[in-house]
Amino acid sequence: MKKLRQTLTLLFTIVILSTNLAYADPITKDKEFFDAVKEYIMQNYALEVTEDQLYDSAIKGMFDALDPYSTYMDEEEYKAFMEEATGEFAGIGAVVGKRDDGFYLVSINEGSPASKVGLKPMDILISVNDKAIDLKQDTESLVKQIRGQSGTSVKLTVKRGNEVLTVNIVRAQIQVNPIEYKTLEKDLGYIRITEFNNNTYNNMTTAIQDLKKQGIKKIILDLRGNPGGSLDQVLKVSNYFVPKGKLLEIQYKEDKPDAFYSTGNLQFEKVAVLIDGNTASASEILAGAIQDTKSGTLIGTTTYGKGVVQDLYPLKNGEAIKLTIAKYVLPTGRSINLKGLNPDKKVEYIMPINNSNTDNQLITAIEFIKQK
Repeated sequence: MKKLRQTLTLLFTIVILSTNLAYADPITKDKEFFDAVKEYIMQNYALEVTEDQLYDSAIKGMFDALDPYSTYMDEEEYKAFMEEATGEFAGIGAVVGKRDDGFYLVSINEGSPASKVGLKPMDILISVNDKAIDLKQDTESLVKQIRGQSGTSVKLTVKRGNEVLTVNIVRAQIQVNPIEYKTLEKDLGYIRITEFNNNTYNNMTTAIQDLKKQGIKKIILDLRGNPGGSLDQVLKVSNYFVPKGKLLEIQYKEDKPDAFYSTGNLQFEKVAVLIDGNTASASEILAGAIQDTKSGTLIGTTTYGKGVVQDLYPLKNGEAIKLTIAKYVLPTGRSINLKGLNPDKKVEYIMPINNSNTDNQLITAIEFIKQK
């Protein structure tokens, strides 16, 4: 049996031992060593590889040794990142989702190209440009097929009930509105922030002005599932919820820290903030500042725990570097990195049954904020 295992090992692994490498003196892993390894690969590797591929892999390898937020992005990755960060992209203005029976349209932006051709939420996607949709692919790859340059067309076939519809849609520049709001009761409103992109502050201002006209004095701020985004945007939004005073301090490796302050332009008499394990980064700054200044109550579960800040460095070739350059602390001086924010009132989310829209965390927040 031992001899058989040795034979199988030799069948699948053919190794030529170089005496120069096997018995080399101890080495220093420096630039000279890196160049020597690269040259060795280029001269001896039997399959196809380019020098650019080796450099790309080496650079990405350096970032693999860092935290998960530091990364080297190729041109396509950088483009997707900027679309997410700015909240602007060329497409049809619809959100695509996936479930067991296939892909469907989750929502349609008002006034978007998708709405103009009559597409509706819950339409099931069948094909893109006459090519049947591969149900094994992920949502991101399908979205890439639907998006494209502004002014170009995409042909979609969808199923709505027993009806099959085919539409040609001219793509346009889409601005993602990350703010959803509504009136819950006579003086109680609800605002959800899905992310902090370049449109967040302006749309938040519009939402607050509209709610105030309706007599809203108390607000439930929903930050569940908010992955964060722009530091500039969250600082502006925080002025509406955090009293005048210190809001945030960013601490660098060597440079002096930067301090940011709220103007205290408070808009509501009482605030409840919904949080969960996917409340991260910029949304934790807002929720944490509210908690530290006791200007609101956090309800839900412990947040993600991202207490670091990244700098984006675009490169001339269309690629980019995103590097963690600082940590941040909240008004009381605490860091929540790898810890998260603990809610003032812990409420685990209970999944609704029988297609119910019941949201037990929201119900708890409503009950809490109505108390005198």
